[in-house]
Formats: sequence, structure tokens, C-alpha cells
Amino acid sequence: MSKNCAVAHNLDAHKNMKKCAWVVYDGIDNSVFYSQVFVPIMRRLQADPELHVTLITFESKPPRKETVAMLKNSERLSLTMLRRWPFVGQWSLRPAQASLMIELAGDEWHEVWARGPFAGWLVCAAGDALVTSKLWIAGNEPTVTIQARGLAAEEYRMTMAYTPWISWQKLVWRLRYQHIKNLEHSTYQKGRGTIRPHIESVTVALQNYLITKFDAAEHMFSIAEFDKPETVEVKKRLMWRSMIRMKLNIPDEAKVYCYSGSAKAWQGVERTLRYFEQCAKTELGSYFLILSGEPEIFRAKVVQFNLSPARLIIMNVKPAELMQYLCAADVGVLLRDFDPVNWVSRPTKVLEYLAAGLTVVHNGTVKWIDEVLNAQSGEIDVVSKQIQRGRYENY
Repeated sequence: MSKNCAVAHNLDAHKNMKKCAWVVYDGIDNSVFYSQVFVPIMRRLQADPELHVTLITFESKPPRKETVAMLKNSERLSLTMLRRWPFVGQWSLRPAQASLMIELAGDEWHEVWARGPFAGWLVCAAGDALVTSKLWIAGNEPTVTIQARGLAAEEYRMTMAYTPWISWQKLVWRLRYQHIKNLEHSTYQKGRGTIRPHIESVTVALQNYLITKFDAAEHMFSIAEFDKPETVEVKKRLMWRSMIRMKLNIPDEAKVYCYSGSAKAWQGVERTLRYFEQCAKTELGSYFLILSGEPEIFRAKVVQFNLSPARLIIMNVKPAELMQYLCAADVGVLLRDFDPVNWVSRPTKVLEYLAAGLTVVHNGTVKWIDEVLNAQSGEIDVVSKQIQRGRYENY
């Protein structure tokens, strides 16, 4: 076959594939991008050889070169990066909407996925405009799915609540909080525009919250399953355990407690370090492993606690190597505040703890963990029985 014939054959094959657009608003350098976006996309590509995914991301600054290279070297996966501007209300998303319209108008899409309310709003707004302008045919537009992964406005509220502000700054962040909440309502509410998206929620609690607070349609929901990490097989788990413990100079017989995640306001960093401090007093040979993309925050906070530097390891690991390090631990820790943000969530780190075979210690602030506890008895331990659920039990 000549070179020109081969190129023509490849183009025809690409043209006949099912085309999927995957829109991500918070960039490819986000801490959960690898596990919650890239890996699920690759699984879908492996499961369906006729599928081609175009990943459309919005970036406020140039992302890491290694992440871009990883995406560009993936088969049947294309990358398009668009500019993300500061958010000061729905009107400020119009330039992003215009950019997205250009991308979505240029091909026949089988389906469009949007991660979170910002991407969801953009896809629906762009889709409505494309139908109005007849670039998408009404009734024959692609299937749109919004991945609901949390409560954006409430996460922002908690972040700002832990930040010292002067009076005029408080007014600004309260206005921004309301803007984000209004955007979530516009994204999820039933009866909105021409595009009627399907909503994939991570938990039943989040689904019920969106129905109650944002007037979402119950029949449009499903619960996410495809983005859960695969359980590490026992043989590989033991191999990684031995390899990483040797690398970190942790004795085979030592009990290792692990916290994996960022240092966001609602994630209970001080509470976790206090728990580590208590364990260090009662289990003298224990080690404490903190895996975070923000190691400097943990190093600054840990000086307030009585933890031996010889038994405390704080490090930032590559996303592709995270499971190896988790397998070196015995216990995964998740101790959070009592807040709707946590109550309706499905923490990625708990999924990873369980996939690595760890016992999970938690404090009853995440409803989904109770559901897992009922389904997988014995794998999760509750630290505190003083669980204040009254405000959130309806979700």
C-alpha cells in the first residue's frame, strides 16, 4: 500500500469512529485529573475500539509539559486546550462558550461529556446556541452528560471561611459564592434550554441534594461507576508493599498510617495530624505517610504536633505511581468536617485506599462511606461514634 493510500485509509477509519468530546474546565494539572479523568477515558477507549475522544480543556496557564505529552501520545485521544478567564459571573463565561462552540460545531459528535458545573454550563450553553443556529440539528444533537462530582459553591465557601479577609474582601467572596451557586442552579435545573443533559452523580446523597436545592430532574440521574479505580491484585500489592517500604526505609512489621490528598480547607489536615499524634503515643513503632501535591503545607503544619521526623514521611508522588505507595500502608485516613460538602461526596482517596487493600479510618462525615461499610463489612473502621447527621440526613 502506498503512503498516500495508507494516509487516506487512516483518515477514513478516523471518520467512521464514534466521536466523543470530553470537556474539563479546571485544567489538566488538577490533582485528580489523572485518576478521575485520564484513566476513565483510557478505559472507555480500551472497551470500545470504535471510539475516539477529543479532550477539550480550559487552562488559565500553560500546563505541565509531561501531562501534555502523556495526552498527546495516547491512541485515539486528541487534546484541545482553550483559554480560561477569571470567573465573575455567568457573563464572564461567554468567551469560553464561543471558543467551545467553534470546537463542537466542527464535527459530528456521538456524545459530549462535561466534568462539573462549569463545564456543564458551557456545554449546554454552547449546545443551545448551536441548535439555534442550526449547526446542530434539533432532536439529533449528541448525548450530553454532566459529571456531578461535588458542590462547587460550598467548596469555595469552606475555602474562604478558613482564609483571613478584611471587610470589603468578604463582600467580594460572598458575591462570588453566590455567582457560583447561581451557575450550579442554571446547570442542573430541569426545564433549562434545548439541551437536556443526563447527570452522572458520584453518590445518591449528591443526587438528592441537587434535586432538592437546584431543582434537578430525578429521572436524568445515574450513579457513576466507571471511574472507580481497579482493585490491585494481591500478588502485585505485596510486591509494591515490599518495594516501597524498602525504598522509604520502613520495616516490614511496622504499621503504616497514610493520608493521601490535598490540603484544602474541608479536608481536615489538622484533625488528621492530631490523629497521627494520638496513634504515635499508643503505637510506638508506627509510621505516618502523607502523599500530597501540596507537601509544603503539611510540612508547615506538622511542626505544631508531636510527631517524630524519623517516622513521618511527607512526599509528592507521580499520579501513575500513587497506588504503589498506597500499597505500602496498612491504614488510610479520612477525617473531615461536618459539612454538606463532605456529606454528599465520594472521596477519591477512599476509593484508592480500598483499591490498595487498606483499612479506612473515618469519622462519619461522608454518607457514601456508610453505604460502603454496609456493603463491605470489616474494611472500614469508624474513629468517632459522635456523628452529627441531623442537618444532612435527608440527602
